[in-house]
Amino acid sequence: MNIGGKLDVNPFVNTFISTFVSGATFAGIAVYVNVVSTGGAVLPALIAYAVIILGTAAINAVIVQALVPTLRKALAPKASSF
Repeated sequence: MNIGGKLDVNPFVNTFISTFVSGATFAGIAVYVNVVSTGGAVLPALIAYAVIILGTAAINAVIVQALVPTLRKALAPKASSF
Protein backbone atom coordinates (compact mmCIF):
# COMPACT_ATOMS: atom_id res chain seq x y z
CA MET A 1 0.00 0.00 0.00
CA ASN A 2 1.78 3.13 -1.21
CA ILE A 3 0.64 6.72 -0.84
CA GLY A 4 1.51 8.80 -3.86
CA GLY A 5 3.83 6.05 -5.04
CA LYS A 6 6.44 7.20 -2.55
CA LEU A 7 5.50 6.31 1.03
CA ASP A 8 4.98 2.64 1.91
CA VAL A 9 2.51 2.51 4.82
CA ASN A 10 2.41 -1.29 5.12
CA PRO A 11 4.68 -1.31 8.21
CA PHE A 12 2.50 1.32 9.88
CA VAL A 13 -0.79 -0.46 9.18
CA ASN A 14 0.51 -3.94 10.00
CA THR A 15 2.10 -2.81 13.26
CA PHE A 16 -1.03 -0.93 14.33
CA ILE A 17 -3.30 -3.91 13.60
CA SER A 18 -1.07 -6.50 15.23
CA THR A 19 -0.54 -4.39 18.35
CA PHE A 20 -4.26 -3.71 18.58
CA VAL A 21 -5.21 -7.39 18.25
CA SER A 22 -2.58 -8.44 20.77
CA GLY A 23 -3.67 -5.78 23.26
CA ALA A 24 -7.36 -6.53 22.78
CA THR A 25 -6.76 -10.22 23.41
CA PHE A 26 -4.85 -9.45 26.59
CA ALA A 27 -7.45 -6.91 27.73
CA GLY A 28 -10.31 -9.32 27.10
CA ILE A 29 -8.69 -11.99 29.22
CA ALA A 30 -7.69 -9.50 31.92
CA VAL A 31 -11.18 -8.01 32.12
CA TYR A 32 -12.74 -11.45 32.34
CA VAL A 33 -10.36 -12.65 35.05
CA ASN A 34 -10.17 -9.45 37.10
CA VAL A 35 -13.56 -7.80 36.59
CA VAL A 36 -16.21 -10.24 35.41
CA SER A 37 -15.20 -12.97 37.85
CA THR A 38 -15.37 -10.56 40.79
CA GLY A 39 -18.64 -8.91 39.74
CA GLY A 40 -17.10 -5.54 38.92
CA ALA A 41 -18.12 -2.96 36.34
CA VAL A 42 -17.02 -4.15 32.92
CA LEU A 43 -17.55 -1.00 30.81
CA PRO A 44 -15.12 1.28 32.71
CA ALA A 45 -12.44 -1.41 32.57
CA LEU A 46 -12.93 -1.90 28.83
CA ILE A 47 -12.77 1.85 28.21
CA ALA A 48 -9.56 2.15 30.23
CA TYR A 49 -7.95 -0.73 28.36
CA ALA A 50 -9.14 0.63 25.00
CA VAL A 51 -7.40 3.96 25.59
CA ILE A 52 -4.17 2.21 26.55
CA ILE A 53 -4.35 -0.19 23.60
CA LEU A 54 -5.06 2.49 20.99
CA GLY A 55 -2.31 4.75 22.33
CA THR A 56 0.23 1.95 22.40
CA ALA A 57 -0.73 0.79 18.91
CA ALA A 58 -0.37 4.31 17.52
CA ILE A 59 3.03 4.89 19.16
CA ASN A 60 4.34 1.50 18.03
CA ALA A 61 3.16 2.12 14.47
CA VAL A 62 4.90 5.52 14.33
CA ILE A 63 8.14 4.10 15.72
CA VAL A 64 8.19 1.20 13.26
CA GLN A 65 7.40 3.49 10.31
CA ALA A 66 10.28 5.75 11.35
CA LEU A 67 12.69 2.82 11.61
CA VAL A 68 11.81 1.19 8.27
CA PRO A 69 14.17 3.24 6.02
CA THR A 70 17.14 2.54 8.28
CA LEU A 71 16.30 -1.15 8.52
CA ARG A 72 15.92 -1.45 4.76
CA LYS A 73 19.37 0.09 4.25
CA ALA A 74 20.93 -2.15 6.87
CA LEU A 75 19.34 -5.32 5.52
CA ALA A 76 19.84 -4.57 1.82
CA PRO A 77 22.00 -7.09 -0.03
CA LYS A 78 25.48 -5.78 -0.61
CA ALA A 79 27.50 -6.28 -3.79
CA SER A 80 30.31 -8.75 -3.32
CA SER A 81 33.84 -7.44 -3.43
CA PHE A 82 35.14 -10.37 -5.48
